[in-house]
Amino acid sequence: MSKSTRRKSNFVDPETQLSLLKRITLHWCSFIAANSVALVIWLMLFEQEPGASWGETGNLFMQRYAPFLIISAAMLPIFLRDTMRLSNRFAGPIQRLRRAMEAVAEGSHVKPISFRKGDFLQDLASDFNLVLARYQKSQSDSATRVVKSEQNETQVSAAEIESESPVSV
Repeated sequence: MSKSTRRKSNFVDPETQLSLLKRITLHWCSFIAANSVALVIWLMLFEQEPGASWGETGNLFMQRYAPFLIISAAMLPIFLRDTMRLSNRFAGPIQRLRRAMEAVAEGSHVKPISFRKGDFLQDLASDFNLVLARYQKSQSDSATRVVKSEQNETQVSAAEIESESPVSV
């Protein structure tokens, strides 16, 4: 896999990434709501006459802080996109590792893996490649032992057949 190619899909692992985006949205909305409540309290305590109505407080809040709310709302999609792109840097490698492990489990030949430049978890690819090399060597050694064992059995069987043969030369 080329280390410099960009991912074609925005959602490499939709379950994980959408969960992360939902959580960021919840935190962002909670942050805006908490700040709005704090600003309303500030207005009521320090910038209005005692006994001002909620309507007056709401109007004053919107006059002063509507730009803050609009800009904050406009920034949310930017933060979500950045979060999604950042999450690709760990979700992509995990997805690649998952596919490689599935291929090994199915008995397919697997080449060593590498992650894109800038991805997180680079050392995970190195660790997987070490395990893969040991596993493939173990499989190769096991296959060699089976072949040698079969050859020995064939030689023993041939010797037994020759010794039991009634025809002497």
